[in-house]
Amino acid sequence: MLSIDLFQQQICDFARYYNRDITDNPIALQAWYEFLADNLSDEELIPAIKHAIATFHFMPSPQEFLEAFRGASDTNALEAWNQCLEEAARGRTSVRELDFPPEAKIAISKIGGLLQIGNADEWQRKELKERFLSEFKELSLAPSQPALPITLHRTLQVQ
Repeated sequence: MLSIDLFQQQICDFARYYNRDITDNPIALQAWYEFLADNLSDEELIPAIKHAIATFHFMPSPQEFLEAFRGASDTNALEAWNQCLEEAARGRTSVRELDFPPEAKIAISKIGGLLQIGNADEWQRKELKERFLSEFKELSLAPSQPALPITLHRTLQVQ
């Protein structure tokens, strides 16, 4: 569940990025909150905002915002899993020298490593995949810095 305080602060800054001011529009704020509150957690909000800023030229609707984020998170996790399968099939046992995202390297170690993936039968590999995808998504949604620092926003307005 998305907390109202974090939502209001971040979504207003997000809207300002697109030259929209929704702070004085309680209907718009309520619509955004009602749509996102049951679909995003506090930890997911900032990565979702960062993804939307990188994806959309114009401010998206709440549904477009959520669909773009969910699709990106799932796609990245699946791409990383497929890379793991390829490397395990090649007989690799260490991820240190591989060009994997940090989330993939950590998720691989949490599920037992490339050797574990390579030695798994079909049923075991399915279980490992589910665990990997879950770990990868959790790591990629970890809280980070605010998406739009207030000082940056004010600097942009002054110019």
